[in-house]
Amino acid sequence: MKHFLLTDFIIKEETKELIDYAVNTDSWSSYGRGRFKLYIGLLPNRELILPLAKKFKNPKDLFFKMELNKVGKMGVVMPHTDHHRYVTINVPLKGDFKHSYLDFYNPSIGVPAVALNDNEEHRGGGMVYPEAELDYQVSYNVPICFNTQEIHGVTNTSLEDRYILTMSFKEAWTFEKIYDMYTAGELLV
Repeated sequence: MKHFLLTDFIIKEETKELIDYAVNTDSWSSYGRGRFKLYIGLLPNRELILPLAKKFKNPKDLFFKMELNKVGKMGVVMPHTDHHRYVTINVPLKGDFKHSYLDFYNPSIGVPAVALNDNEEHRGGGMVYPEAELDYQVSYNVPICFNTQEIHGVTNTSLEDRYILTMSFKEAWTFEKIYDMYTAGELLV
């Protein structure tokens, strides 16, 4: 298993200010070019994510980083593994999520990955897999948890920008531990 949906992570009005900030901010850094670009946005203050963090038992012990991601309309994020991020929850904020997918890939045999930085031949180093084969795609309108060291990407086939909040777990929290906590009712309040 590469992912699971958090179907009981109910979001109502908690994200209105966060969505307003994401849609109206111009302070995005990015990776890639053209339609193959991922935008990363830092949060200006913790009050924007506090209502979502409070939905978890012991959020201070679980998470080390939360940030915004944006994929433009008709945008694609190439197959990759993340740099020093192991498990995350993506919270959909705004976009046409019926036509935007989290893609999971299988590595192509004999085709090397490309390090995102020159010195990343170690666990947690971000890698790009230009020749990876698509395994499956997930469209989601509830939060999704996945192992960011699995090869993944994004395909947004819609005419809307796609905004999410990523909630990154500390390294000690493996995908299996998070899944077990969730199924046992020990993750969410």
